Amino acid sequence: MAADVNILVSFKYCGHSHLFNDRLIDVNKPVKIGRSTYRVKPTDNNLIFTCKVLSRNHAILWYEDNKLWLKDTNSSNGTFVNNARIVTDVEAKELHNGDLLQFGIDVVDADKNVNHNCIIGSLEWPIETDIPRERMPTPDKILDVVTPPVRIVQHDKIEISKKELVQLSKYMKEAVQREKSLKMKLTSVVEALVAVQQCQKINLQGSIKEDYLLARIDTLESELEIFSKNGNKDTFSEQLIDSQEAKYRCELQLKDSLQNNLMEKLNANKVFAEMQLEDANKNLGNELKTVKNDNDELIGKVDGLNTKCEEMDQMLKVAKAKINEREELLANYRIKLNFTDAISNIASTVDSIPDTAINHVEAQAVIDNKDLTEEKNRLQEQINRLLSEEEASKIFVNELQSKYQSVTAELFSKEKEIDLLKTAHDSKLRTLQDELDANKDEVDGNIALSIFSTTWLALRRQRK
Repeated sequence: MAADVNILVSFKYCGHSHLFNDRLIDVNKPVKIGRSTYRVKPTDNNLIFTCKVLSRNHAILWYEDNKLWLKDTNSSNGTFVNNARIVTDVEAKELHNGDLLQFGIDVVDADKNVNHNCIIGSLEWPIETDIPRERMPTPDKILDVVTPPVRIVQHDKIEISKKELVQLSKYMKEAVQREKSLKMKLTSVVEALVAVQQCQKINLQGSIKEDYLLARIDTLESELEIFSKNGNKDTFSEQLIDSQEAKYRCELQLKDSLQNNLMEKLNANKVFAEMQLEDANKNLGNELKTVKNDNDELIGKVDGLNTKCEEMDQMLKVAKAKINEREELLANYRIKLNFTDAISNIASTVDSIPDTAINHVEAQAVIDNKDLTEEKNRLQEQINRLLSEEEASKIFVNELQSKYQSVTAELFSKEKEIDLLKTAHDSKLRTLQDELDANKDEVDGNIALSIFSTTWLALRRQRK
């Protein structure tokens, strides 16, 4: 074809595929097939799809030597032509008109329960046009103008022959049989491994016992050689008796040393426990003293506050009495004022009474009334101050009582800790005593056994 002729390829949607619009692609240059990214978006004139089963660089499509070629570029889920997979990055597949192309495989997301379909479409080509590339219309206009010279083949259904189905079932049965045989072989291998491990354990124990017996035989043979060289049976029996007596003396010494060690250990534990108890008692005694001193101080403060409250109550009573007296005086002055009002009324009617006397009485009444109000206000302020002081003292008393309760609770917890330490000390002493008794019994049994053996040997010697 001429160099200015554009080769167009149509890729149309087929059933059971991920949804996409039909594409019309110019294949004069290699066309990349893959998944869309934030830089490369799907359009009607490229082979980029928003499909999750595709790789970013899935395959490549190009036109060369009047042929259309397709190559897989190391994709994850593969590329298929007419249901046959292309060998990755090795084989370039020649395409023909009506071929069914599949990019990727269907993937099921079990966590999200979502099925991701692959890209399936039919290929239609060649679609040639003599329009230069720079004057070439957009793909949607080309689809309206250009009609394909070949018939459109739809591959919505994939037909499988009965022979292929029979062959597939045969392969499945053979695979199941192989799986069963492999499981049986695996169980037999596991059983054999378990048996080998048991045999290894038995052989190891037998070898240990054999080594012990061989060493024992060697020692007995050496003792026999020494006995045959040194003398007869009488000398051997005497040596045995001497060795038994030495053994008896050693056991007695060991018993005494063991008893002494146990007694020293017991005494040391007792001393250590007593020291711990003394330290705990001292600490608790100091804490008790501090708590008692704090308690006494709190009691003294409470008593002082109580006396202060009583004094405030007395002062409040005195202030109330003064207020009552002032109110009585105020009532008397009011009576006087009423009397002066009456006099003024009379003076208005009687001309014989001079005006100066009336004015003097009225002025004196006003001054007395002003003094009474000032005294009343002062007494009210004093009462309010005493009430506020009484409220603050009550709050302080409540705080002291809560502190006293917390101190008593802490004292009670310390007493409980002392009891727990005493019980732990007693249990430790009992366990040490039990260990001492058990060791004594064991030593007594060994001594009795050695005494019995020495007496038996002496009796045998006397019989001989």
